[in-house]
Amino acid sequence: MINIKNILKKILLTMSLPVLAACQSTSHDNASGGMVNKIESVVIYYPHWHSYPCGDSWKGIGWTEYDNMRDTKPRFKGHKQPIVPLLGELDDSNPADVEKEIDLAVKYGVDVFLYDWYWYCGVKNMEEALEQGFLKAKNNNKIKFALMWANHDRRDAFRSDIEKVYTPWLYSRHSESDMLKVIDYCIEHYFRCQNYWKIDGKLYFNIFQPLHFVKEIGGIEKTQALFRKVNDKMKSAGLPEIHWACMVQTDKDKDIAEKVGFDSMTTYMSHLTNSDKYDRKLSLFPYADFADGHRALWKKMSSSTVPYAPVASTGFDTTPRWRNEVDIPLPKKKYPYAAIVYGSTPELFKKLLSDAKALAQKGRAKYVTIYAWNEWSEGGYLLPTKSDGYSYLEAFGEVFGTDKKQGN
Repeated sequence: MINIKNILKKILLTMSLPVLAACQSTSHDNASGGMVNKIESVVIYYPHWHSYPCGDSWKGIGWTEYDNMRDTKPRFKGHKQPIVPLLGELDDSNPADVEKEIDLAVKYGVDVFLYDWYWYCGVKNMEEALEQGFLKAKNNNKIKFALMWANHDRRDAFRSDIEKVYTPWLYSRHSESDMLKVIDYCIEHYFRCQNYWKIDGKLYFNIFQPLHFVKEIGGIEKTQALFRKVNDKMKSAGLPEIHWACMVQTDKDKDIAEKVGFDSMTTYMSHLTNSDKYDRKLSLFPYADFADGHRALWKKMSSSTVPYAPVASTGFDTTPRWRNEVDIPLPKKKYPYAAIVYGSTPELFKKLLSDAKALAQKGRAKYVTIYAWNEWSEGGYLLPTKSDGYSYLEAFGEVFGTDKKQGN
């Protein structure tokens, strides 16, 4: 008798072979090395360091944010601008460059790259960094990866006129049919990779704006039904269920995460407003107060019924996205024209990171989110610079890694 079930399994395996080949991962331990209560370090990866079709159309052929970084004007004495990457202007869509990043990340204890991922009703942005860079890197089996769907509108906030309405590029829309297309795409391109990050056997998928998502899907019950439908689709594809995560900043975010029943929540970068010392009139804000704002956010979110993973940020400075003629004090606050966090040191960052890890060890979400690996243009970066060398990576390694020094 013909075994239809076995035939279907063989067909599914054959269909997935090209994807598995692109992943380059065959032996990565996705279970935290068997360590009990291990806290995983999840570092945000911003994939905007290569030219891509939409960017060419919007800003000019070959444009990247490196163009803005090079001539950023310092706004005060001691302002670390322009930032000069110590390893040069790495192309995140070039496997050879990403291989260098992976080796460096693993050396200092990074467990997961959480890729910002952009999808607008089937229109993708910047996916080349993940699909051409990371997934084709020969050493990508050394590190895990996952997706954070950056489901916000795309506008020209890159040196736009502070006095004018920013040019809209793509609007973020949500529907059940589009979400199912998102999952189909992820199944085909990412979810079968052996090094896709899992929590308790579930594939981690983070939604940046949960309120926006749930509202457009049609509310709590429709979102819950959609999540069940997605998990049925995953099961039919021979894959584990989704670990649904989201980014939170406010009580409203926390409330929606609880009502929908997300598996965990974390934060992309703690807003300055989380500090009781922040005043919107300020153009400069001390890192020590910024860090305390993180701790206040952790306390608020950790009371949730949804497990919360604390975030630790290296800093916040959007001046590479400012027009150079705009100076401080700012005439108005309108992203990217926001207060600059100053006074960050490796020691202060290490203390914040240590506190985050300690909180995670006591909590139910066994990971810490770190902002960021390479968001140069917002001041979130672990990658070495000419001004700070490897000091932030070394501080990170003293908390999460085994190698303490770069060795050069």
